[in-house]
Parts: sequence; C-alpha cells; structure tokens
Amino acid sequence: TGRAWRRGARVKACLVPAAGCRSALGGTAEARTRVAVAVALEMAITAAAAVAVELWWLLGAVLYYHASELALVVWLTPEELDAQSLLVTRQYVLAMLVGLAEFWVEDALAPAWRRSVRAVALPLGLALMLAGDTIRKAAWLTARHAFTHRIKVARRAHHTLVTHGIYSWCRHPGYLGWLLWSVGTQVLLSNPVCAVLFAAVAWRFFADRIPFEEYYMYAMFGEDFIRYKARTPTRIPWIP
Repeated sequence: TGRAWRRGARVKACLVPAAGCRSALGGTAEARTRVAVAVALEMAITAAAAVAVELWWLLGAVLYYHASELALVVWLTPEELDAQSLLVTRQYVLAMLVGLAEFWVEDALAPAWRRSVRAVALPLGLALMLAGDTIRKAAWLTARHAFTHRIKVARRAHHTLVTHGIYSWCRHPGYLGWLLWSVGTQVLLSNPVCAVLFAAVAWRFFADRIPFEEYYMYAMFGEDFIRYKARTPTRIPWIP
C-alpha cells in the first residue's frame, strides 16, 4: 500500500545518516541502531508467522525427542555415550528432508487440500508422536541399564531379561514407540506418501532387526527368553 511504502521509505532513510533524519532520531547512532533492531525484529516475526504451524510443531517434537534420548543415555548408560547417542544418521536426515520436500510440494500445488486436512492430520500426528515417545520412554525407564541403542551380543554383568512393566505387554516397546513416532511426524505434516513410506521402511527395518536381536537374546537367556517370547507379542503388525 502507499502508506506502507512511505513508512518503509522513512525507516530506510533514517538508517542513513542524513540531515533530515537527525531531527527525527536525535541525530545519534544509538537512535538509528534502535530503528534497525526494530525493523529486524519485525522482519523476523513476519517470517516466523509465515512458516506453517505444522513445521513449528515438528521442530519442537524432533528437538525434544533427540534431546531426551541423549539425556537418558547420559543418565542411565553413560558408558554408551558417543556421537551416535543423538540418533541422527545420514539416512534419518535424508528421510526427514524427503518429508519436508513432500510438504512443500503439496503446499505449493494443493494448498486448499492441505488446509482442509490440517484440522485432523495435525492433532492425529501429534497424538501418534506422543504415544510413540511415551511408549519408548516407558521402555527406557523400565529396562534402565538394559536399554541401549546398540544390540548386545554378549551378556553384561548387570544385564537381565526385563519382562515386567511395559515389557509384559510388548516385547520390543522401544521399536514400537519409534515406529509410531516416525509415522506421526509425517501424519502431522499431512504427507500421505511419506507416511506410508516411513511405515514401510521402519517395518522392514524391524522385521530384520528383531530376529537378529532375539538370536542373541536366546543365546544369553535361553529358555527364559523362549517362554517370554511365547507369551508376549511385539505389537508391531505382522511381526509376531
């Protein structure tokens, strides 16, 4: 608008040390700095408001997830602490970038559709992420020192077969929680393609990892593990 243009022109002029501005700003560098800071803050607020609300929720959830995983490693298994404790791999970053690409493409090509499904997709995605993270954290806090990011192939001195708490309901709650959380990130973004892809890739990963891990669990705990496995499902579809 004409008024906005004139207001912007006045601000721009006041950032330049000219005789006309000295009368309006007191003729000091401090005054011009205050104007520059105010303009920068206004631009930052405008830019933040332009970012879709889904991305702010996603950013907060992802930061919390990784920070809490790191905190639990430091608290319960500090001997396992290293760069991998953040659970940020090249494959993970690539997957998240693909999800963001789908979000931006669909937002550009079908903004009306995205707005129409946001009211359902956003709370549903958050609910899946919350449920998944709660299940995973419950597994951490139940297994405590026995919960690690790496599969153990030999029994440690304090390593016991955990069968109580959430482990009495689900044989691999950490994996189930991650599956729900990862799919929830894409449901939150209203990404139908990536939601299916994330579910399929995570399922394939756990379908390979669980038998590999349970081979060593049987080697460590013998018949106790066989009985536990017989009575406790994974709760992951098509992985008994």
